[in-house]
Amino acid sequence: MDYVNRASGATKEHIGKALGNAKLEAEGHAQKAQAISDHEIKAAKNSAEHSAEQGKAALNQAGDK
Repeated sequence: MDYVNRASGATKEHIGKALGNAKLEAEGHAQKAQAISDHEIKAAKNSAEHSAEQGKAALNQAGDK
């Protein structure tokens, strides 16, 4: 019976480690996804600002003619 208890304990320990590793890996993927999302938001904002500046310049040029 002692063998069964030790085997059960070892299995629980392995499961716990596997779950812990899976959690860490998932958190890492979530952080990477957030970083990508933040980068895409910043890029879209920069693009919109650039487009707005080009629009203002075009309006100014049209007003000068």
